[in-house]
Amino acid sequence: MAKAYIWAGAEKGGDRNDATMMEETPQEFDPFSLFVEETHAKREALPPRLDVRLHIHEEVSSKAVDDPGAGSLSQLYVDGKVTAQVDCSSNGNTPFMLRLTGPMASLASFQAKRHCSPLTDEEHLEGSRMHRIEIPNSENKACEILSYTLNVRTQDMPILVQTKSVLRMNSARISAQIRSNLSNTGDLSEFTITMAIPTTYDGETVKISRGSNGTWDATKRIITWRIGGLKHGESCLVTAEAGLSASMKDAMSEDPDVKMAEKHLRCPVLVRCTSEVDQISDMAVSVLEDIPAHLVENLTRSYRLLHRVP
Repeated sequence: MAKAYIWAGAEKGGDRNDATMMEETPQEFDPFSLFVEETHAKREALPPRLDVRLHIHEEVSSKAVDDPGAGSLSQLYVDGKVTAQVDCSSNGNTPFMLRLTGPMASLASFQAKRHCSPLTDEEHLEGSRMHRIEIPNSENKACEILSYTLNVRTQDMPILVQTKSVLRMNSARISAQIRSNLSNTGDLSEFTITMAIPTTYDGETVKISRGSNGTWDATKRIITWRIGGLKHGESCLVTAEAGLSASMKDAMSEDPDVKMAEKHLRCPVLVRCTSEVDQISDMAVSVLEDIPAHLVENLTRSYRLLHRVP
């Protein structure tokens, strides 16, 4: 172990160079303690680490546009929210910037919640909406920081729904096929199909011919299939059969136009489903530095969809 020597002292008025007045005392020198002190000093000089866990959830109601020229266009109503949870290595609060981009972000209406302050138009980055977020370290759970609403038309739906009614003399075969879009991130869950049977059919003759867990409610005149789940990229087909009502038979006898009859025999369909790994809007969310910090972002998404086909 290396040793350093210091002067223990001298009598008052003594000469430091006088060997008789000089006394040396050895003192231990610890290089490891010096290394630890230097390491702590370097760590304190580094920017803090900020872990930001964001979650987007969207409650979505949509309706297929009843227009032959509209293709697979749907009217989309979105009620979304963004929650955040932070974990910072420093004792003080470390703010960050929340950036929202995408075509739908420019059309959405935003409402700042707790710990969230919208920037002015001059402070926004081009093509994005910016908010400043400052969540106290004492906030040890996720909190809602932003909500938004959206009303747009889009072709980018997570499901494709096709319905068809085929006339067979005095009865018809009704079908609905739902396909999970290949662009979806994962599977759909809580998947149900509800089909309304109009009064052009005789309710006493309704029979489910395809689809698991299907039930017919004669009072409400609806068939419900509780499928459960639909895997990514797969499709589901449900069918039912029913005889025509007396009034519909009379109308057919007067005007046997099959195409016109099938139009009156169309059955509205309602599809419900959820996803724990995806969102429906095209809005992208990211975090940026507000003050120097090492940002680590973790983003998750979910939605619940109610889609109508008239």
